[in-house]
Amino acid sequence: ISLQSEIAYAKLSYEEGYTRDALSALQNIERNTPYYNEAQDLLGEILLHDNDYANSMKVLGEIKNKTPKLKEAYQFASFQRGLQLYNEGQHIEAKEMLEESIKEGTDPKIKAECRYWLGDIEYNNRSYNRSIGHLNNFLAMGRTTNELPEVSSIYTANYLMGYNYLKLEDYGNALKYFKECTKSIERNKTFLKSKDITNLILGDAYLRLADCYFKKGNYPSAKKNYNKVIDERFKGAIYALYQKAEIEGLLGNTTDKIITLERIYKDYPKSEYADDALFSVGNTYQSIGKNGEALKALIKLSSEYGAKSDLIIPTYLKLGLISFNQGNLNNAIDYYKTVFRFNPNIQESNAAKEALEEIYIDNLGDVEGYNDFVRSIPGIEVDEGYEENNYFRVAKSQYDMGKYAEAVEKYTEYLSRFPNGSNALIAIYQRAESYYMLEEYLNAYDDFEKVIEVGNNKYMERSLLLASQIAYNVKEDFNNAFKYAYQLNDISLNNDIQLKAQITALESAYRMKDNNSVSQIADLINKNPNATDEQRLIATHYKALLSYESKDYNKAIINFQEVVTKDDGAYADEALYMIAYIYYIQRDIQNAEKWKDRCIQENHVDEYWLAKGLLLSANMDMEKGDYYLAEAALEALLNNYEGDEELIAEAQLTLNKVRQAVQEGNRLEDEQGVNFIDEDQN
Repeated sequence: ISLQSEIAYAKLSYEEGYTRDALSALQNIERNTPYYNEAQDLLGEILLHDNDYANSMKVLGEIKNKTPKLKEAYQFASFQRGLQLYNEGQHIEAKEMLEESIKEGTDPKIKAECRYWLGDIEYNNRSYNRSIGHLNNFLAMGRTTNELPEVSSIYTANYLMGYNYLKLEDYGNALKYFKECTKSIERNKTFLKSKDITNLILGDAYLRLADCYFKKGNYPSAKKNYNKVIDERFKGAIYALYQKAEIEGLLGNTTDKIITLERIYKDYPKSEYADDALFSVGNTYQSIGKNGEALKALIKLSSEYGAKSDLIIPTYLKLGLISFNQGNLNNAIDYYKTVFRFNPNIQESNAAKEALEEIYIDNLGDVEGYNDFVRSIPGIEVDEGYEENNYFRVAKSQYDMGKYAEAVEKYTEYLSRFPNGSNALIAIYQRAESYYMLEEYLNAYDDFEKVIEVGNNKYMERSLLLASQIAYNVKEDFNNAFKYAYQLNDISLNNDIQLKAQITALESAYRMKDNNSVSQIADLINKNPNATDEQRLIATHYKALLSYESKDYNKAIINFQEVVTKDDGAYADEALYMIAYIYYIQRDIQNAEKWKDRCIQENHVDEYWLAKGLLLSANMDMEKGDYYLAEAALEALLNNYEGDEELIAEAQLTLNKVRQAVQEGNRLEDEQGVNFIDEDQN
């Protein structure tokens, strides 16, 4: 009677809403009583309808051998407790409850739902592959399970699967699930009650489907799905517009891209993409060379959104760049300086600072302007080394751009301020090079000498080379030309430069009448294995000339004959004449005639020596009394040669003498042995 009363009391308490009292009464009925099973079934029934799932789990956890009704209650309670914990954000505990529900229960619907929510939890934990495993199980079970809640349905599972693969950057599989999600929702839209599914999830699925097509380079399909979002005004429509604009650009539809972007900031000026759209419009106009339109878009962005836009600093950097490219340097300076009003990061700060440095120093040459700007930046000090470097850079930038007059001016300013600066040597050297390019050779020479006086340095070789050439060709200071060329020959490791130095030294020694040096350097050239045939020819030529001037005629003839055998150009032309002339003044007329004829017949390059040969021939004919032959040679010279005026004058004077002699019918008599050419006239 007591046990019956206990059960009756539990039933009455449950019916009256006193669940705790009912549970307490039923738990007191022991296993060995005849009312135990009835009590357990009633206990299970109560727990199935009790919302205190934590307490239900506690009660059921203490029962070792559960009846089928209690097992059903345990599966249900653990599932519901798992959902409670999930909604409270306790995902680890929720996962434990859901896994417990799967292990203990037999209801396929609850098992399927557990799989869904486990997939959701793993997704939020970024365990995408685990999430995929749970959702695959859910989808397999869900196809044969009726009355699944819409929140954990086939529609939402496909949607969540799409996101799993999207996070794994597996756009092919992501595309498949987003596509299935949109198709299934569209098919069943009239039956679905959840606006979240028919609006938010459907719209976002179309958006991500478009993103997947975009990632895979299928722009037409991406554009189609973006248009779906735009036309249906789903959430994310503005983002879809922005992406559609990007696609138009990728497809080469620049005008359509700009129109789409303009739609964003005109129709949705307060959207998060409005400033992005303006910035993209500016970039697009710049890319097609419409800098004026680009400036308008970027100025609009800066004025309407200002510091509210994350793009404000890139906008001012872009405004500065476009203005710089247009040549509006003052505007560019203002835009770049504005960057510092918005607390730029280190990269942005450096970009603006470097741009301003280029404008002030490389373009305007305004060192003080740039230094004043740098001083205005908090935390930066301008010391003497920094200032010196800026003055030097201004000069060097002019030099590097080939603005040599400006380079001379700026290097001179630098050297006046920092005569012993760390860049003084290169400043002197590059000022010398600038003078040289401006053909101000004497100023260049002075600076090259300063570089040389420093001693061994990286600019020594070039300075010696140009100083020796200026000394020889411009100053006609053959002593210094020889000194610098000889020094260059000693220090250079470059064979070509050594040979150039040797040639200059040879020519200078010859002009100084330094027989020993001519002979010494000519031998150096002839013995140099890297010397060209032409360089050896020049050496032999100068040896011949020096022998002639020293009246060592036999040696001169030998060297001139060597020139003739090795050359068929101007040196050979001169050598042929000189051999003929030497034989003439030696009164070896037979050899003189022979080499004179070769001089006239074989001359191919230098008309001067042909003219000299004709004049020699005329004088020799006059000696023999052959005035008509002499007249013919002189007329040929005067009719065809337009070079050296002194030679022409001499030929004309000789022709006048010949004609006078012909008219008088007299032979010209040489009172001193008939010699019409003075040795000094050569």
